[in-house]
Amino acid sequence: MLAQRDPYGFIMTVTAVAVVFGALLVLYVFFGILGGFNSGKIDIKKWFRCRKKTKKEPDAETAAAIALALSDEMSPEVYAAIGMALEEYLDEGVHDYESYIITIKRK
Repeated sequence: MLAQRDPYGFIMTVTAVAVVFGALLVLYVFFGILGGFNSGKIDIKKWFRCRKKTKKEPDAETAAAIALALSDEMSPEVYAAIGMALEEYLDEGVHDYESYIITIKRK
């Protein structure tokens, strides 16, 4: 059927060349980004930006689950663990972002 519509093979040639060059372009971009990560030219922290720290309130289902868990008889350690988990969840992590720059002030 293709031989009848395209007796000289022009469509098949253009399609094959487009597929090959498209695949080469995708590989070039992929390995360029991967090489940038490995060489340190692209910073992973900047590439995958973390959300800004914002205080947020838990939704109704989360609050109800917490209330049910707290209503049962538990030890003080469990209350402390739940409180710390809530604090970490609402603050979105506990990691500090440091500049790693040492400043020496001379007198």
